[in-house]
Amino acid sequence: MNAWKKLIDWSNGEFNSLPWRMKRSLYHTLVSEIMLQQTTVSTVLNHFDKFIAIFPTLESLGNSSEEKVTLHWSGLGYYRRARNLLNGAKFIVDHHKGTIPLNFETLISIPGIGPYTASAIIAIGSNQKSLALDANLERVLSRVFNLKLPWGQKLKEELHKRFDQKKFPPIFYNRPREIHESLMDLGRNFCLAKKVYCEKCPLSTICLAHKKNDFQINKGGKKESVVGLQLVRFLITNKKNNEVLAYVKKKGQWLEGQIEVPTFILKSDNKNLTQYPYLKSDEKLKKLLKDAGLFTSHITKYKIKNFVVSCDFEDFNQLAEIQKKDFHFYALKYSANHFSTATLKSFKFLV
Repeated sequence: MNAWKKLIDWSNGEFNSLPWRMKRSLYHTLVSEIMLQQTTVSTVLNHFDKFIAIFPTLESLGNSSEEKVTLHWSGLGYYRRARNLLNGAKFIVDHHKGTIPLNFETLISIPGIGPYTASAIIAIGSNQKSLALDANLERVLSRVFNLKLPWGQKLKEELHKRFDQKKFPPIFYNRPREIHESLMDLGRNFCLAKKVYCEKCPLSTICLAHKKNDFQINKGGKKESVVGLQLVRFLITNKKNNEVLAYVKKKGQWLEGQIEVPTFILKSDNKNLTQYPYLKSDEKLKKLLKDAGLFTSHITKYKIKNFVVSCDFEDFNQLAEIQKKDFHFYALKYSANHFSTATLKSFKFLV
């Protein structure tokens, strides 16, 4: 059997139950592709059906508020994507009568839709000829064709050039949806960045990297280093009304528009970081930190240690120079308030 067809058969047999594949539409493709950017399939699996239940059509999404959309995006992270999706939906409703166009140039003119998403809508959503290069496709194709170009723009340009010149196998032009999805599945499961499982790979018989036993990816420039960050998050509760002290993240801040408990920087490898105010350490704080809860999280290049401190408002007021107008008590009803994921994790330490 042709190796490419073998790949598609394997993918269809293993992953056709993914909800965005079972419930195929241009709208579902748009939602799933934006959800899957910088997010694992397993995470999206826990949110896609719930999101579609709230916003079953593009019109229902486009007519919704940013607050409602970001609330139901909770748990997927990178909330800018939710705003991009909403802005794109509004634009399509207003300028395209609610119908997603299938012309590449028209698609990339829509707010929130870039070249990759536009190509994915065409190739995966409508099963028409286009090349949508996500990280999985770039990695797999660079190995299959043994391309040693630096990872990034040069590699993308070479792959698009070969595709446009019809130098790809015919199946890329005849069955674009299936070949894209199967290559994504392959890159996610067997052809990983740091490890390969060639014995399981349907393309091993034609893969030039496998024949040469050379799977190294040319990353080009230097890898961005991880930056350490320590935050302290305060839990100040009003137990009588089942409320917690918190504030709304402002425009330009991480997690813009979400609700977060009072959070301060204890230590940062980036001395210019201004996302949170700094908190000076003193004996009172050191004592509170001894009994603090702890969890880790990541935002962009930052690896964060989150210390969770429970205290009363008077102690908190003595520790931090705060503007009381910024903080309000919010009900501890997760569905009612749009708390950030880190804040929800902090609630696990409530006593």
